[in-house]
Amino acid sequence: MPLQNGSNTSSGVYGGERDNAISASSTYPSTGAIVGESNRGPVGVPVLTTSKEEFRAKFGLRDPSLTFAHFAAERFLKKSQRLWFLRVDTGAEYGNASVRTVDGFAVPHAATQGYLDPTEHNQIPEEICFIYGANPGEWNNGIRVLMYPDVNDVENELFWLQVFETNMSVPVETYRGTLRDKTSGFNQQSNIAYQLEAADSRVRIKINENHPEYVRSNGAARLINAIVTVDLSYGANGEKAHAGDIIDGWEQFDNEDDYELRILINAGYADAGVHQAMIGLAEGRRDCTAILDIPSDLQTVARAVDYRRNVLNSNSSFAAMYCSDILERTDDNQEIYVPCSGAIAAVYAQSDKDKDVFWAPAGVNRGVIEDISGVRHRYSLNERNILDQNQINMIHFQASYGFCVWGAQTLQSQKSPLQDVPVRRLINMIETTAKYDVLVGLFDPNDEFLWAQLRGVVERILEPIKRAQGLYFSKVICDKTTNPKEQIANGDVALVYIIQPTRYTKRILFTATVAQTGEINTAIELALNS
Repeated sequence: MPLQNGSNTSSGVYGGERDNAISASSTYPSTGAIVGESNRGPVGVPVLTTSKEEFRAKFGLRDPSLTFAHFAAERFLKKSQRLWFLRVDTGAEYGNASVRTVDGFAVPHAATQGYLDPTEHNQIPEEICFIYGANPGEWNNGIRVLMYPDVNDVENELFWLQVFETNMSVPVETYRGTLRDKTSGFNQQSNIAYQLEAADSRVRIKINENHPEYVRSNGAARLINAIVTVDLSYGANGEKAHAGDIIDGWEQFDNEDDYELRILINAGYADAGVHQAMIGLAEGRRDCTAILDIPSDLQTVARAVDYRRNVLNSNSSFAAMYCSDILERTDDNQEIYVPCSGAIAAVYAQSDKDKDVFWAPAGVNRGVIEDISGVRHRYSLNERNILDQNQINMIHFQASYGFCVWGAQTLQSQKSPLQDVPVRRLINMIETTAKYDVLVGLFDPNDEFLWAQLRGVVERILEPIKRAQGLYFSKVICDKTTNPKEQIANGDVALVYIIQPTRYTKRILFTATVAQTGEINTAIELALNS
């Protein structure tokens, strides 16, 4: 049989699928990813956060004038404990300051410019150290650093460094260190630059090892020999991000071995190019689903359908589209409309926790969106029908329950189980789990014993899913029929699993039959046969 291994010739486990349906409790964590702007946080690298508090500490507060990405992130982290966030590079600059030796004493020296890359700062001989923010942005300008000698140090080398945030009288960080590499009796490094890096401090420091006194004493001289206070300045947030910046950011996640992902969150960057990049990423990785926002100004039914059909024009089971924007409160208690993808992702995560990925994240049981007071558009029944016919999921207000996710369709156009979000996510889970579990068979003898072992591995994945209502039927084949001699000679093992996924209930139909007096049996027979 033909193998779906693409052009790969190196050793590995390669998966594919065949959709013949056209006309487990998982250890599969709901890990999300967002690419967006931020005025704070590491630039250009994915950072894993596990709580709203940790996210705020790394990337700052929500700011609707900049981006809706933080709103999406905090929504998701209410229900999940794993979010990768990538702050795109928009030319933000590092605030900085330095300490110099003047007439034998350490004195502060204010910055004269910001830096895109602080390592490009050239130190003059009398500069003791160069101090800058841990990551770029205007937030640097609210940082003050206090340094002073440790008078109790008998070796006359140690000094204290304290970090203060805007107008605070109490330090948020305190360190005791040296300018050179030096370990204590407990084998702890006292180098101040090392300590700041290891503690993920708000600031970083570059020691001038070419300072004359540093050279003379091999770094042992107490160059911080006076009380010095420096204020970082010239930090800047950079320009507004473009769609290309967001697309470049998503490309950082293309290797599934580096970053575990299950949900890609659009976070309001509702641009066709961004959407295509997210869909392409999900299709390439085959372990995640993209949740896409419809542009805020295109959320009337006619415009939404036009965007989905004529602008995006996607036919993929690896993405789902939702509308409309939700009404949410800012940190200063103002109501604003924000894109819904973060809230939808939170619903996915809660549904995964309550049931599993093969249950539809929608409806009044698993689709309720908490803590919102409205949506940008409420759709009538006729409008909901039109959106549904075009694979656009919506948020619907249901009396006694509130605002609920109302739909679980992917963007696949052909009639198939793969039009269902839970089916797509189920296959993602099976393939991802099986891919790693069958690694034990690599480089083993290619014979009946290995085939039986691999069948058992996949059957152990499928059986719990079947018991948990995820599959109607499953069968795993790995024997002589799938592995003829010429295939064995080529170093390949073919394993085929056939599944019939459970479909979610989309409509419940009521029919009332009014029976004539004395003709109950006749009415029952007519009702059942009509």
